[in-house]
Amino acid sequence: MGLRVPSPVCCLNLSQQVWEQTAHKWTIDPGRFVLRVGDSSENTPLRAELTLN
Repeated sequence: MGLRVPSPVCCLNLSQQVWEQTAHKWTIDPGRFVLRVGDSSENTPLRAELTLN
């Protein structure tokens, strides 16, 4: 079993967000996204797919 370390998602692409005027908040359109985790942006051995509905 591996070590678990909590970490915030720090690198969302702001170009994929849309300001919802009536809700007064940022939203992301539905779709498939890939989350990559590693010790640098050039070394991301862990990968998971995420689908937002």
